[in-house]
Amino acid sequence: MAVVLDPCFKLKYVRFYFGRLYDVEEAENFTMKVKDTLLRLFEYYMNVDENVEVVHRVGTSINEDVNVDLMVVDDDMLDDLTSPLKKHLKEEGGVQRKNELERYLGDDCEDHNDFKLDILGWWRRNATNYKILSKVA
Repeated sequence: MAVVLDPCFKLKYVRFYFGRLYDVEEAENFTMKVKDTLLRLFEYYMNVDENVEVVHRVGTSINEDVNVDLMVVDDDMLDDLTSPLKKHLKEEGGVQRKNELERYLGDDCEDHNDFKLDILGWWRRNATNYKILSKVA
């Protein structure tokens, strides 16, 4: 898994060497297993990150001193109004974050001849581009 998170090699390294060690079908199956494992790991960190964000938002909103005129709304009405939006935002965020993994795997590899490349430093510098993956790395 570590080699896939190395920006010099990514999944291309795994695919290449599996292709040399196994027949085409087996190589593709093993490559997909590695990619699926990375996706599950990514989704785990994505869920952890979402939970931290929710706790942070709730914590900061409790501390804010805001005067607002409130309209009386019963719980059923509130659920009817917010459920579709929450579902939409969650799906939209999930697609965007999954694209982060696909974007990383699809981006060009760094120069593999650069032996001075600090992989963890690379992830720190690219944490804004790969918010979840940088935590995985």
